[in-house]
Amino acid sequence: MRWGLTADSELRAPGDVSTCRTRSTDNDGLWTAMYVAAESFRFKVTGDPGARENARRGMQAIVRLEQITGRPGFPARSFIKVGEDIQPEDGEWHDTPDKLWRWKGDTSSDEIVGHYFVYPIYIDLVADESEKPALRAVIDRITNHILDNKYQLID
Repeated sequence: MRWGLTADSELRAPGDVSTCRTRSTDNDGLWTAMYVAAESFRFKVTGDPGARENARRGMQAIVRLEQITGRPGFPARSFIKVGEDIQPEDGEWHDTPDKLWRWKGDTSSDEIVGHYFVYPIYIDLVADESEKPALRAVIDRITNHILDNKYQLID
């Protein structure tokens, strides 16, 4: 986990898990959505509070993908903390106004499909009533962004 997102990792020394370093990828939102869905199903079946916490932490990161861009309805592919994470050399990166974070733009349709997949699962299986309005508002903003831009993601 990297800032609540599932992340690729690499070992700097093969076989030595203490040298593991996570990294941002193009599909952090999509893979996190799959993870959150799995943990949501696990929570529903087992009632395990750990599964609920895992799902909640991942969902908060997914919500943050939309918040960090400052563009209502447009979620980033990923985000990194400046000075702590390694920024991949590819892609389109943008600083947050405070310059503490960077988010990756050029979000793809498969990333959006992940958002549409996970929000209702999390809302139905995990979310407290107090969480649901904010989650529904994000999906509403994403949908309006797509409709307002003639079925395109504009960043």
